[in-house]
Amino acid sequence: MRKYILLGILSVVLIGCSNTSSKIELTPSEIREVENNQNEIAGILIKKAILKDMNGYKYDREEKEALDEAKENLEIEFYLNRLATKRAKVTDEQVINIYEANKVQLKNISPEIALPQIKEQLLLQQVNFEKINYINSLIEKYNLNDIFKSYSNTLKVEEKTEIKNNKK
Repeated sequence: MRKYILLGILSVVLIGCSNTSSKIELTPSEIREVENNQNEIAGILIKKAILKDMNGYKYDREEKEALDEAKENLEIEFYLNRLATKRAKVTDEQVINIYEANKVQLKNISPEIALPQIKEQLLLQQVNFEKINYINSLIEKYNLNDIFKSYSNTLKVEEKTEIKNNKK
């Protein structure tokens, strides 16, 4: 009886494995989203192929740590961008003022081209400014300068001790 159960399980596993398709294809929703854009179709198919190959890859400890750190940094950057983008505001008046102030340099560029570019650059500047403001607020909120100074002083003492020990 036990032999038949094991044989049954083995058959199910083998049949299941043989049905796993190596075919990579788009889902109906992906097809609707890309709307016959050949570059997007190629990008999705390549991404799926890479993910499929990655599925069996086993990361060693160092690779896993590097991947975890990269994910954490990406999440932090995503969070900072979301916060800063919500806070950054660019008005049409600001854009027009910059355009008017730089009309001589922009004389060969039509307003239809220049104004959106100015707005985008202003927005990027403000997003970066908001990121810096947020980081500065964290420095104050958590007294990070004081904490840094305490670590810095500890390191200086350890450095002096190490130098003395090396002279002996």
